[in-house]
Amino acid sequence: MLILADYDAIDRQLGNPRLADGTPIPQDEFRKLACDAEILTGIFDADLQCLSLGRQRHPSPQLRAAITARDQGCIGCGTEPEWCVPHHVIEWQHGGPTQQDNLVLLCHSCHHKAHHRDWTVEHHPDTNRPYLKPPWQQPPEPP
Repeated sequence: MLILADYDAIDRQLGNPRLADGTPIPQDEFRKLACDAEILTGIFDADLQCLSLGRQRHPSPQLRAAITARDQGCIGCGTEPEWCVPHHVIEWQHGGPTQQDNLVLLCHSCHHKAHHRDWTVEHHPDTNRPYLKPPWQQPPEPP
């Protein structure tokens, strides 16, 4: 499936999502599709002539192995790594890089919390290990 969206360089956001034939897609549906999709970024002119094909969204197998070794499973609930997906702390569509310091492992349920329920990835002040913080939780107290 080919989905097109316009990029607003000032607001750094995607807008006007649509199918290749011009059929509009609701913004919330676009976000859901983009979350799990294999995405190839590209810059096109007004006539859809390709000017540039861009950055990688999904981590390489080596990067996935490094994240798995560090996180050892979902940072939210501890689910085994095989059931987890790499999650961009700074969202990929907002310029977040696909590199180790911007990726954590989340299971499907925790991934949903991060994208739709305002849970955030934080780093513990003592261990610097990432964890998933619910919106109501205060940061951990240093000893």
